[in-house]
Amino acid sequence: MDANSTDHLRVLERIREVPLPSTDPVYGPGGPLLDMWGVS
Repeated sequence: MDANSTDHLRVLERIREVPLPSTDPVYGPGGPLLDMWGVS
């Protein structure tokens, strides 16, 4: 595995660790984002 592959895997893991917002950051509580992500 080269350095780019290793870096890519680390970044993917860090993305998984980012907490999801409790509401849609653009449209607020009734916004579509969380539904589109399949979270709500």
